[in-house]
Amino acid sequence: MKNKFLLSFWQWTLLLTLLLCTVFATETLVQNEHQYARSLQFRHEIASAGQLRALIESELNIPLYLTLGLTAHIQANNGKISETEMQMLLPELAHQARHIRNIGVAPDNRLSYLYPLKGNEQAIGLYYPDLTEQWPEIAAIIAQREARLVGPIDLIQGGTAFIYRIPVYLGADNYWGIVSTVVDIGSVWNMLETQTAEQEVQVAIRNLSELGHGGTVFYGDRSLFYDDSLLLSISLRGALWQMAVRSVAKPRDNSGEIRLAAYSASLLLLTLLTWLLISRQHLRNSVSAHQQSKLYLRNMMDNVTDAIITTTQDGIIEQVNLSCYPMFGYSANTLPGMHWSELLAEPHRLDELYSATSSAKTEYETQGRRRDDSLFPMAVNRSHIRLQQQTKQLLVLRDLSDRHQTEQLKQQFISTVSHELRTPLTSINGVLGLAVSGA
Repeated sequence: MKNKFLLSFWQWTLLLTLLLCTVFATETLVQNEHQYARSLQFRHEIASAGQLRALIESELNIPLYLTLGLTAHIQANNGKISETEMQMLLPELAHQARHIRNIGVAPDNRLSYLYPLKGNEQAIGLYYPDLTEQWPEIAAIIAQREARLVGPIDLIQGGTAFIYRIPVYLGADNYWGIVSTVVDIGSVWNMLETQTAEQEVQVAIRNLSELGHGGTVFYGDRSLFYDDSLLLSISLRGALWQMAVRSVAKPRDNSGEIRLAAYSASLLLLTLLTWLLISRQHLRNSVSAHQQSKLYLRNMMDNVTDAIITTTQDGIIEQVNLSCYPMFGYSANTLPGMHWSELLAEPHRLDELYSATSSAKTEYETQGRRRDDSLFPMAVNRSHIRLQQQTKQLLVLRDLSDRHQTEQLKQQFISTVSHELRTPLTSINGVLGLAVSGA
């Protein structure tokens, strides 16, 4: 037997479609939230990267400009410098920038002047062509006549550093020597670490080739260059660097709260919709069952020969069965709205009828009146019922014409038989009397 409350195929399809739409909308919302959180993080990374790049460029370009100034001074003096002059000039230049470790001047590629001398004694008198590892790069700087920042380089006097090397030419082709400024790499990195901690970012720096290919990573975690970190170039004269920046804090993840709220609300709505669909189906089934029951009851009433009438408490007819119309000679649908006492031969005796039929099992005989004012014997059975929380009066009217006619025929038959049998019975009775008396 089919379940009366089972949802239809289209209703299940609707619920499934809404469920899929809910999942799609929720996951789209979560993805948009992730993108928004990443965009906020990316903005933070851009702002931090811009500040860090500006800081590195300013801190490392200052030693370069000082070195260029010293080079211009040498060229202006046509390469004629003295020990006393260098002892006055180099300390002044070294104190102009925070990260200068030492400044050296190498006429004819031999390091002759150096400040500060303390801690750098081993570098005095250094002849650059003797540096087998560094000389090819130094020779390229001399040949190209351009300043270049190289490093990190392991120093002879110990430690690692960046070095600005600027070739000095007197005139067009007269090579004089090299001016070198050693930048304290530790000081630069300490400054950078302080700034990255304040900015809450991670930073890595590497060299780039002239073709833009990544070189050696000399600061930070090299893996930053191979994920979704922000990449930007650092503009330094004579050097091509690339910096990767990534926020330390992960993007905020509200996906759990969003899914919980969205799926909870969706589940509530789907449950409510399912309940509404089931209730609607239940209502439709109830209405259908009520209609069938009403039709069934109507068919039963219409096939009963007695007249069945329902009235209000005041006696106004509401419904009648089909047998009522031919019994009283009315056309269809004309009786509702009339007072049922109009169907009685003596309407003024209605109170007497009500009193006699106060019990539902009592049958009261009276006379009915047809529409043509003809009268006929009728039995009335009256009871009370409740429909839609209202008390109604139920009347069952039975035409007794056939019963009375049958009674009349029976009485006539008995009278006839009684009359016809009286004479022969009298003669027989007399003869029997004579026989009994001995005659």
